[in-house]
Amino acid sequence: MLGELVRVQAENGDRLSDTEIVTLVWHLVLAGQTPTNLIANAVAALLSHPAQLAAVRADPALMPGAVEELIRWCGPTLLAIPRHARQDVELHGVTVPEGAKVTALIAAANRDPRVFDDPDRLEVTRAPGAGHLGFAHGPHFCLGASLARVQTQVAIAALLRRFPGLALAVPADELRAPDPGTWRLTALPVTL
Repeated sequence: MLGELVRVQAENGDRLSDTEIVTLVWHLVLAGQTPTNLIANAVAALLSHPAQLAAVRADPALMPGAVEELIRWCGPTLLAIPRHARQDVELHGVTVPEGAKVTALIAAANRDPRVFDDPDRLEVTRAPGAGHLGFAHGPHFCLGASLARVQTQVAIAALLRRFPGLALAVPADELRAPDPGTWRLTALPVTL
């Protein structure tokens, strides 16, 4: 794909600017990381929550809803892309001036007790209700969300089916990478 972008720019320089090419490449790189990190996070979460793992193993029909819950509970996107305030706005007694950069904490929104009952609990049978923001919202909703959902469902189902004794080889709290913007693992050591 990158070769095609460069070719198009070389043939018709005003069709794609350098900024547009860099932006497209950056989005492609990020897009590939989302399902990879989501699958790893989801497997680690299930392996560290035996009752939830048992529920998904016992009823594979739970997988689509379980993936939605896993996206909410341990999705890789922690922060929204910074935006700019369109006008002065007051939030909890603090004025955010027009033009100020604003970043939404997606992880906090996905754990909001006003939206989700017992939000810090992983519950693969959680009834669908208010949607999570794991893929953002509105005009900024992730174009690859459907693909990431399907990839995660297929990967987890295949992994659990193929390795019924799958277990974490290290404590779950040793897995997370120190990254303030993305929930990702440094590794996922398991026993089969």
